[in-house]
Amino acid sequence: MKNLLLFLLLIPVITTAQTNRVRDYSVSCGKPLNAGTTTYQINKDTCNNTYYRWVSNKWNAIESSNLNPYSGKGEKGDKGDPGVQGVQGIQGATGSQGVQGIPGVKGADGVCPPCPINNTYTAGTIYVFTNGVDDTQSIQRAIDSSNANFRPIIKVGVLKRGSGVIIDPTKNIWISGGTELAINDNAWTFYACPLPANSQDAEDRYTNAMRVFENMTIRGWNSGANQKQTGFDLMAGENNRYINIKGFNLKRFIDLTFALKTRVESCEANACIDGLIIRSGNGRYPNATNSNSCSNTCTVVDFRSYGATWTNIGLGVYDASLVKVDGLEIEGGYHNIGYDHSSIGLSSTGMDLTRVHFECALPCGIAAIRITSSTMLHIIDQPNMVKPSIMVQVVPYAGGYPNVKFRNVTNQRVFFDDVNPILKSAVGVGWMFENCDHPFVAYKMVKIFTGVTMTNSCIRENGLSRWCIINSPN
Repeated sequence: MKNLLLFLLLIPVITTAQTNRVRDYSVSCGKPLNAGTTTYQINKDTCNNTYYRWVSNKWNAIESSNLNPYSGKGEKGDKGDPGVQGVQGIQGATGSQGVQGIPGVKGADGVCPPCPINNTYTAGTIYVFTNGVDDTQSIQRAIDSSNANFRPIIKVGVLKRGSGVIIDPTKNIWISGGTELAINDNAWTFYACPLPANSQDAEDRYTNAMRVFENMTIRGWNSGANQKQTGFDLMAGENNRYINIKGFNLKRFIDLTFALKTRVESCEANACIDGLIIRSGNGRYPNATNSNSCSNTCTVVDFRSYGATWTNIGLGVYDASLVKVDGLEIEGGYHNIGYDHSSIGLSSTGMDLTRVHFECALPCGIAAIRITSSTMLHIIDQPNMVKPSIMVQVVPYAGGYPNVKFRNVTNQRVFFDDVNPILKSAVGVGWMFENCDHPFVAYKMVKIFTGVTMTNSCIRENGLSRWCIINSPN
């Protein structure tokens, strides 16, 4: 039993003895002089075949039999083979369904792209489509959004209107396209600006913005004499444009007040009570007179008024200066007055009318052209009229002596009979006929006047009702 115990105690010694060999050590001749770099570092004295170990900061001589075979650094072994692929983990459980988000905010009806509340548009055109019920608010939102940077607005298709929209008089606006239909019989205006506080307010705020309306149609509700809606009434402005617009069944199609240098081109009033009216601010807002709020230097090109039995005035120009009308058609069933011109204000000028065509089923109630004026010259160039009843009536104002000059009335351009005169004169009115052919002048001259006895005289004399032929056949 004692021998077995002794054998077991000697097993570690035998094992150690079998593995005592130095694998890695430093060398020197004699005891090393430099300090060791690591604890238990081995140094071999090759001159004396002696070994030293660095312990406790000094070199200690040791027997070779006591060397630790693992004290040095062994050689690097070969890279082992890759391990086998691990077992794939099982599929995790599916997560629960997330909570559904709340519904998004509804877009603005009829406006593409949508109009943001803070009006932050920066570029592009605003398109307005119908919502099928009432598109007034869609158009108003588009106008408000456009005010920030003058973005054009295009209306698409047929839109319904239950009330009017308001335009900021200080902002530029450009609206085009579409057909707008009134859906009630209330009194309102399709496009309007607020009423100015006074004439100074109109001049300061309203005349600095440009407004353009083009390529559109507007229709009022009532198709009879009881019409209540107005197409356009922007109160005051400068350089505004109305181009290629048609208005139907309106109390007034376009109402221009204090409209400086405004152009109306290729527009048409159909079955309206009044078509196009150009006037001053007198009577419309405080302090406005026929002198400080005139619609001066307006231009009307190719305007047509197609009247119904209830039509009053096709075109009216009142107390304005240098209004040019080139191309005026007065047609349809009836007009009380085709073109009503008044120049009684101190700053107004006479009529300048070129290419007027009158052809209605019924004669005019008053006249195809009525002129109310003081001492001014009114020019009618190239008229073409078919039985207008009274072609031109002149009403002198405050004892004035207005003059009317016809130019370039070629043969068979004015048709009338030998019984009913077509020019209604008054005391002091002078009539001149320049480059006019038969039968408008010469032997029929005495038959075309009514209202006062006329004198054949080319000499101007106040109070003399006269007619004068210039460069025309006698």
